[in-house]
Amino acid sequence: MDHHELQSRVRDLVSVEFAPYMFAWVEDSQPSSVFLSLIPHDDGTVTATRGDLRDKIEPWLDEDGTPVRFPDESAACDWAWREIQAARALPDAQSAAERARTLANGEQKRVQWEERLRRWERDGT
Repeated sequence: MDHHELQSRVRDLVSVEFAPYMFAWVEDSQPSSVFLSLIPHDDGTVTATRGDLRDKIEPWLDEDGTPVRFPDESAACDWAWREIQAARALPDAQSAAERARTLANGEQKRVQWEERLRRWERDGT
């Protein structure tokens, strides 16, 4: 699958209006804060970032904590489609690994917010 087909599938899955917030193919290496961005590189590989639909952008990591890198557009788009489908699935449809990853991400966010709250209470920043 190429990124045009992936964009079409995403539009069919969510809506024409919401699709740009779910997926972006980023030619200029400047990812946006959409849910999932794929970034092609000169060597043919593709990396991915995730955004919070506001201003946060971070590399998409695999289970080992390493940024994902795909050998080509097809492999990246196939993976992205699975991730987008999983994000749109009801929690019961998630596999045990997906559920564990979701819970770990939630726990990480909770810890970050607690640290921010403590810093704010201590320093006012």
